[in-house]
Amino acid sequence: MIRHKLKTYKIIFSFISLLFVIIGLQDSVHSHEDYDEHLKGINEKLKNSPNNYNLLLKRGRIHLKNKDLDKALFDLNYVFEQAPEKLESLIYRGLVYHKLGDHQLALDDLNNYVSHGKPHFLAFETRAAIKRSLGDIEGAIHDYSLAATLRPKPYHFTQRAQLLYQSGLLNEAIASYEEGLYILGDSVPLILELIEFQTEAELYVDALHWVGVIKKRAVRQEEWILKEAEILSLAGHLTEAQEAYIEVLNHVDERIIQGRVTQLIFLQKVRALVGLGRFGEAREIFESLDPSVQQFAVYEQLKKEVNR
Repeated sequence: MIRHKLKTYKIIFSFISLLFVIIGLQDSVHSHEDYDEHLKGINEKLKNSPNNYNLLLKRGRIHLKNKDLDKALFDLNYVFEQAPEKLESLIYRGLVYHKLGDHQLALDDLNNYVSHGKPHFLAFETRAAIKRSLGDIEGAIHDYSLAATLRPKPYHFTQRAQLLYQSGLLNEAIASYEEGLYILGDSVPLILELIEFQTEAELYVDALHWVGVIKKRAVRQEEWILKEAEILSLAGHLTEAQEAYIEVLNHVDERIIQGRVTQLIFLQKVRALVGLGRFGEAREIFESLDPSVQQFAVYEQLKKEVNR
């Protein structure tokens, strides 16, 4: 038995989030130890130069990056009040306001910077997110385009594509991804987002094409065969999906026999067994997994599936 479309879709893209963690595609963050060490160095310098606004701006950015928003706001306020020519402080203060949910204050800062400062991708990227929060979809699309022009990142193209698709502009959304791939090359984060988009839009042939592109590069095939199976299931190609799930099980069992065992391997086996409707076997393996897997979004969805 092949599982229901909606449940399959949720597991596919919960697991895409897991992949961003596993292959290191999420933005890196400083450890708390690095954070303290960096701040200590800046604070030492500020003892000798308390009005060094470049250092204060840098400290504010460090606080922001480490989500210490009150301290970030204190430093950024001080810089702008004492040295209003340091317009860059408006970008980061606007970002702080945005994270605090003060969208209008954030928008005021970003508009001020855009009107008087040099073009900066982060100003447009942040303003786009604010406009999206305020319901200005057209304005958000425009700002993501400007951000992509200044410093293209997968995020700009995916966010713009999502907004275009939500506005009923399917072809324009696809064009946004295509532009990103043309500029950035075959960016894996962008391709993963494209696979999600195409699957949601029921463009299954296109989604399978991009899964194949990544599979050709992959050292291990299990994850991508599994993804093919899940998309084939959604597309209603149940026989091909079942064959792919069985292929995954064969690969996984071979790795287990060889002693190359990780929690990811067992998660893949659980997903394949669920896809085949073998819930009892899936449940037994799932219940033996290391607690560390609970941090992943796919865990809760699989928990519901195996306990059917």
